[in-house]
Amino acid sequence: MNIKQWHGNTTDGYKFNEGGKPLAELKQIAPGHFSSKIDGHEYHFEFKGFWHTTVKVSDRGNNSLFVVSPDKWYANNYSFGFHNKQYKLLIQNNPMSEYLITENDEPLLSYALATDTNKMLLIRIKEKQTDVSLLLHTFLWLMFEPIAHENFGSSYKWQYQDL
Repeated sequence: MNIKQWHGNTTDGYKFNEGGKPLAELKQIAPGHFSSKIDGHEYHFEFKGFWHTTVKVSDRGNNSLFVVSPDKWYANNYSFGFHNKQYKLLIQNNPMSEYLITENDEPLLSYALATDTNKMLLIRIKEKQTDVSLLLHTFLWLMFEPIAHENFGSSYKWQYQDL
């Protein structure tokens, strides 16, 4: 199994690879605005609202693909619809920070802080073995990256697991 991981930094942007094969790119283009390229298509992420807790995801033509917003004003649960499916983003401590996307209350994709057998901090990606959208990977990394950056700087260690 090839490991999936993000490479790069907040200044130059990030690239998502699987076994060295590029899958997606993500770059900040302005405060609260990010651009991504996946399979030759361009996508935009815009943080909205006073606390920047809502994220609008759109295509190059500014057509909204999905909007992620908190279920309550000060919640750690977010809901959104994408490709006629309903998803939730859960932010939790399990036992360290974990950002988890569920579909019908079943885990689909998570990015989390974890430790290896030597107690070294790493980023663990868990993914259900279906065709998880690269756009969901990109969105989840965009949300999780500040946590990773705070704990690692820009030198990440990775672990990849099936859900």
